[in-house]
Amino acid sequence: MAAYNSAMDEYAPPTAAEDDARAPAGDAPLRFTPHPLRFDEVRVENTNHCGYNCFMCPRDKLTRDLGFMPIEDFDLVVGRLGDYRGQIHLHGFGEPLLDNELAAKVRRAKTRCPDTHVMFFTTLGVKKNDRYFRELAASGVGHIRVSFYGFSPETYKKVAGVNTFDLAKRNLQTLAEARAAVGADFDIMLQTWSDEVWSKWPAEARRRRDDFLRWTDEIGVLRNAVDIVHNYGGGRAYNEPPAEGLCSVAWGMRRRILQVTWDLDIIPCCFDFNASVPFGNLRTHSLEEIFAGETYRNFIDAHLANRIEDYPVCVGCERCFQP
Repeated sequence: MAAYNSAMDEYAPPTAAEDDARAPAGDAPLRFTPHPLRFDEVRVENTNHCGYNCFMCPRDKLTRDLGFMPIEDFDLVVGRLGDYRGQIHLHGFGEPLLDNELAAKVRRAKTRCPDTHVMFFTTLGVKKNDRYFRELAASGVGHIRVSFYGFSPETYKKVAGVNTFDLAKRNLQTLAEARAAVGADFDIMLQTWSDEVWSKWPAEARRRRDDFLRWTDEIGVLRNAVDIVHNYGGGRAYNEPPAEGLCSVAWGMRRRILQVTWDLDIIPCCFDFNASVPFGNLRTHSLEEIFAGETYRNFIDAHLANRIEDYPVCVGCERCFQP
């Protein structure tokens, strides 16, 4: 299997055949071309369990089975990647810290693919002891992104649906201390609303936010600001109606992301939160077989022809046009 060569470099230039599938507009032919089996990212859902009820997350619409990926299945996934050097994400539609084998999976990924960059998103709203965070900090993880959208117990609960502000803040400090204690250099980054979004909150909430962010600066936590949230394939409806155009799942960025559920299904992208479009399962088929299969072919052909009515998750999705 061909592999992407670096998590930091640009994606390898496409072949002439791949060019046909990459162009979303213009005169380029829109026809099916075989998947090159090169991935920038491999997103592995270690669990889809979560104790939060964030207003922007359609967990109330989740109907598929809940579970944890056994470490033996994780070994199966990374064993299929060959000489892979891109990113491995250890999160899906759940909270990674609920997985007691999270640090072990990071170590396995780094052992099997030494040049890979391992990262995950978390709320940190899970009770864990200092030892857990030290093991995680020493595991070889490269980046931990922390979803944090409220900076007092009141505003935090408005977003998350649970009152775990103090726990998440304490865990953030423990994680930063564990990083220093083991001498690791991975990034801890807060993901939160942008200044524009916060400008609409009451003055006292903005003051609490500014105090909190000054504290995170002191403990070496970076931050990433977001203005909007995705609609999760119709799971939520925040923004304008879905845009017209060819989603990059057929030609661009989303085509270069391998999405694996906790029970080893390969699905189109992270916004298929219910795994409604399984291309195949890694327990019974290889990646080559899955991406050469009829299910994948029909899915891409439907997108190329703009006839996606058989895929409700795509009909309702805001879609992604990133090259």
